[in-house]
Amino acid sequence: MNATWVIVSDASRARIFEYARNKPWELVEEIDHPAGRARAHDLVVDRAGTVRQSGTGTRAAMAPHTDASDVEQRRFARQLGELLQRGFNEHRYHALVVAAPPRFLGFLRKELSDPVQRTVRETVDKDLTHLDMRELADRLTE
Repeated sequence: MNATWVIVSDASRARIFEYARNKPWELVEEIDHPAGRARAHDLVVDRAGTVRQSGTGTRAAMAPHTDASDVEQRRFARQLGELLQRGFNEHRYHALVVAAPPRFLGFLRKELSDPVQRTVRETVDKDLTHLDMRELADRLTE
């Protein structure tokens, strides 16, 4: 297939479009990840345990090493990476354009396999998820 896929994403939603020469853009898939919109403290189920120490009172037993919202963003990036890999394996596109906010773009890049990374023709480090299909087409084909 001579199609190009365009993925427009942030940490909580993604849309994948397909376009080919002389054809209009077509929505391939839309994915919603509500946990990506949650604040870190809403994602943590319980507070860290405490340890009683003689003479010093109590202290946190263990502090979380990773922010819960980062965990959710990485989980979503992994899901998108797998979806893009399936599309690549099924020969549904030959080129890829990726648009995402800088932080999420970093997470997503880490989840793209080498073959998928080689198809990336352009990356846009902006949140364009609020644009409709026509506005995206105008902005990304400039």
